[in-house]
This record gives sequence, C-alpha cells and structure tokens, in this order.
Amino acid sequence: MKLCEIRGVSCHLHPVLALFLLTGFLAGQGELLLTAFFSLLLHETAHTWAASLRGVRVVRMDLSPVGALAQLDPGFETRPGDEAVIALAGPAASGFLWLTALAACQLCGRFAFQEGVRTAQRWADLNFGLMAFNLMPALPLDGGRVVRAWLSRRFGLRRATILAGTLGLLLCAALLAVGLGVTVCRQRFALPYAAAGASVALGAASCLRQSAALGVRAQLLRGAGVGLDGAVAVRRLAVDLRAGAAHVLGGLWQPGYYELVVLDRGVPVAVLSRDSLAGALSQGARTIADAVRMTGVAARLKR
Repeated sequence: MKLCEIRGVSCHLHPVLALFLLTGFLAGQGELLLTAFFSLLLHETAHTWAASLRGVRVVRMDLSPVGALAQLDPGFETRPGDEAVIALAGPAASGFLWLTALAACQLCGRFAFQEGVRTAQRWADLNFGLMAFNLMPALPLDGGRVVRAWLSRRFGLRRATILAGTLGLLLCAALLAVGLGVTVCRQRFALPYAAAGASVALGAASCLRQSAALGVRAQLLRGAGVGLDGAVAVRRLAVDLRAGAAHVLGGLWQPGYYELVVLDRGVPVAVLSRDSLAGALSQGARTIADAVRMTGVAARLKR
C-alpha cells in the first residue's frame, strides 16, 4: 500500500509490516516500533537523496517486515563511484541520527529529564545498530555494495557481485549460528538474528541470481537506441524471452546491425544479433528462448 511520497518518490508499506506495527501498538510496544520505522525510513530517504544527486532515478521505496529497500533505476551499479556514494548515504544518515540522539541524551540528563533520556537512548541504540549492520561488507547490505564497487574496478562487475554475494551467504550463516547459540543458552528464540539472517540470505541469493545478467546490462547501458560502430548503425532493442522468434525478426526491417537484449522478467539474460536469430529460426526456433538455447549465448554469459 502507498504510504506517502518523498521528493517525488512513492513510499510503499508492506501489508504484513502494517499488521506488525498495529500488533505492536496493541501490545504496548508502539514507541519502540515507531522509532525503528522512522529510523528505517530516514535511512532509505538518504539513499534516494544521494541517488538523485548522482543523477540516478529512484523508482520507489518499499518498507517490509525484513527491512527497507530503495529501488533504483537499473544500471547504477555499473558505475562504481555512484554505487559507493549511494550505498554510504544510508549509514551516514543513521550515524548522524545516532550522534544527534547521544547529544540529546546528554542534554536531557543535565536537566534530569529521565523520560527524554530513555527516548534519546532508544534512538541512539537503534540507529547505531542500523548503521553497524548495514556497514557489514556483504551483499545486499550497504557495506557489501561498497565492497562490490571497489572489487568491480579490478575484477569486473559480475565477479565482484559473486564475491560480495558469497560474503552475504556467509554472513547469513554466521547470524543464524549466533541466533541458535542464543536460543540454546538463554532458552529463548532469537528472533532478531533469525530475521536479519533471512533478510541477508534472500538479498544475497537475489544478487547471485542476477550476476550472470550484469555483464549484459553493462553492455546495454553503454548505449541505447541507435548508435554508430564505425559506419554501421547499431540498433539496440529489448525483447522478451518468451516472444515469438518469427514475430521479432519480422520487425527488424530497417538497415543496420541489431543487438537484441533478451529480458527474462525484466532482467537481461542474453544478447542476440539479427543474423543469429535468423539462423536459429531457420533451424526451427519458435521463441526467443529457443534461439538463445540454440546459439549458446546464455551458456557463455554464465561462465
């Protein structure tokens, strides 16, 4: 559900999180949950602000039970400098809130305002935890994005994503192991560790699944529409993996060289030329997926 709009970016609240907040209010934990909610919101708003300064379009912002996520226009990860700055903006905002809350805590203590001290300390603890957790060097956390930006300069985006995503899976295993230890020692289920581990695992797995397409995405984003390669016009088009091969080939009537970026649910998975598509069609390909399998492009991309 749409919650609000910040600087032209729609902010959406997951129904499960809304139910979780309502349940927390009824259980008397409303102040703690609101503090966590607004800390996450400000953290993600910092990402969107940094993205807009770097010229990256923010699609939307989602708040869910396993965390918050600012969805940015695909392709910003192909520019390491932009990714690092955008990633660090969130922890920087959380760090600023942490220092501000500590100052407020000291000020309230001087005037013996104990309720203010407790509230400020809660803000400080939550934002320090949010900053420290997100700075861990593993995808999909902000620290992992900084590590990927640094590694991509040496190893390339795809290999850097695999390395940082693998660190994310290792971090998930560590969090679950600590959670299990706390559960056994204290005879109480360690929900925060389990939730954090599950969130990291889902994000890291998603990054690893998309790693094979990142090289193609970088190639696509180096040029769009019609470009020139020497004296030859290069036309780049996006086609769906499930589209009919004959239908797509019939639309490629203009002169020039065609690069067909094949998308599977919006994620680039392969690049075909018009000649390779025509060759696959002559061999009996019915869909773009058949053409990709026949030409072996997908296999080369995964190596």
